[in-house]
Amino acid sequence: MVSVSLPWRVWSWYGNDQPKLHGSFPPDRRFDPAAAEPWHHEALPEALAEARALVAAGRTRTVRDGLVRTVAGGPGFADREVRALVSALCHRAR
Repeated sequence: MVSVSLPWRVWSWYGNDQPKLHGSFPPDRRFDPAAAEPWHHEALPEALAEARALVAAGRTRTVRDGLVRTVAGGPGFADREVRALVSALCHRAR
């Protein structure tokens, strides 16, 4: 597992405000039969479109190179896991 720091606004969007593909799954829902059912809501198309766009962007060399520059210049770069992430991104970009 790699821990990546994000500015608060970015984390707030992804963690709190972004439309989700599925509802939360706390321990008390693990045996709830309804948890296995598809979750439909009005923001689902927007959530799916954003997820697809993020995956597509992550497959581009430009975005991967930007991530490498951002992560490599960040405060946690000395951590082995972060260096491994940067190495993987660099090799994938080639």
